[in-house]
Amino acid sequence: MLSTIDILGGGPAGLYTAILLRRALPGVRVRVTEANPRDVTWGFGVVFSDQALDFLKADDPETHDLIAPEMERWQNMTLNHPKGRVVLDGIGFAAIGRLHLLQVLQARAEALGAELRFGHSVRDLGELDGDLIVGADGLNSLVRNAAPEAFGTTVSYMENRFAWFGARRPFDTLTQTFRATDHGAMNAHHYRYAPDMSTFIVECDDATF
Repeated sequence: MLSTIDILGGGPAGLYTAILLRRALPGVRVRVTEANPRDVTWGFGVVFSDQALDFLKADDPETHDLIAPEMERWQNMTLNHPKGRVVLDGIGFAAIGRLHLLQVLQARAEALGAELRFGHSVRDLGELDGDLIVGADGLNSLVRNAAPEAFGTTVSYMENRFAWFGARRPFDTLTQTFRATDHGAMNAHHYRYAPDMSTFIVECDDATF
């Protein structure tokens, strides 16, 4: 019988796993361990499709109702090509700042009784005493790397390069902008996640870089 579950990683995946576990197993101790300090993250906005929000509302209306009012919304997607603009209508997306999303999920997890531990770097899984350990610790997961064959882990490296910026410009829609330059093609992926802020990701292939 489970008495304690350890979740390694306090990003959206780890925090929402803690929420689900506390809802399903209120008698089990759930602890999230995050290496970074509280309220520290990398990246800017997080996008949800309308369909994803519908799924969340159907299964977890309490969490949905905490997140949804904080989101920026739009119906169309825009493709800016060198030879013209194309608008794809009626798709439906919403976005929220990553840090704000984390803060909402932290509060929800703690309200349900999950323990959140920040600024604690785990070097060995033996440091965790849970009957079950959940890996939500990203690309270089300690949990997954502890048994890569058991998890069926495969790693491949791609050639595209990208940089993730924040921009003080509220773009109207989720937008892909393509540019032909003297050095090669470039693409920007941008959308607002707050009334005055947007994510702005710039991408190019290896030859252009």
